[in-house]
Amino acid sequence: MASAAPAGVGVPAELELPTFKGRPGWEFTDISGLDLAAYERVGGEADGAAGVEALWSIPEAGGLPEGVIVGALDDPEHQELVQRHLGSLVSDDDVFVALNDAGVRAGAFVFVPRNVVLEEPISLTSVQARTGTLLNQRTLVVLEEGAQAEVWEQFLSGSGDLDGVFNTVTELVVGQGGRLRYVCGQGLSEKSWIFGAQRAEVGRDAALDWVALGFGSARGHVRMETRLVGEGAEARVTGAYASH
Repeated sequence: MASAAPAGVGVPAELELPTFKGRPGWEFTDISGLDLAAYERVGGEADGAAGVEALWSIPEAGGLPEGVIVGALDDPEHQELVQRHLGSLVSDDDVFVALNDAGVRAGAFVFVPRNVVLEEPISLTSVQARTGTLLNQRTLVVLEEGAQAEVWEQFLSGSGDLDGVFNTVTELVVGQGGRLRYVCGQGLSEKSWIFGAQRAEVGRDAALDWVALGFGSARGHVRMETRLVGEGAEARVTGAYASH
């Protein structure tokens, strides 16, 4: 049986790790060999200051239309917008979401205001640099009414034999009449674990084209869910996996 969430990480004690074939949605995921307490938690800025390779990179914002935000999730300048949406789509009764909420985390925030159309894709990259670490990563993408964008995101390991836990939470909010294409690929080391809660909300007359690609780790569990909240809302979700 997988152990409970390790003490001292801010996760309620009653939230235990799911057991193999013991919980709906986890019937094909055996995590009995996972010992979370064996991994050191890391986060972007603190570790960067200690000379560790940066864990998060985003493209330069220059040239983006007025009002578009592509930046760090914890940027003080955008906290009003971030807090309006962060955590709105995911449930804190999921132990890995709770772990993400409680831990130091790296993350990105993409915001496209009303009726703005981005002609070029936005690219985001998260790199887990050190073996033996637990990285809590978060992505929040918000498109307002009539906005259109394409976002490409990738999760990578710093080396081919890195042993780590990559814990990601993704929230995609597509406003009324918006159009989002989101492509997410992971090329993590096959020794790594990946856990993810990726959820989207698609508004009236809006559309989401969601592509998930796996080229690395096959250990763990990623949950993808889409909620259609208005007439005319549509979503297409496709995925593929191939090992290294």
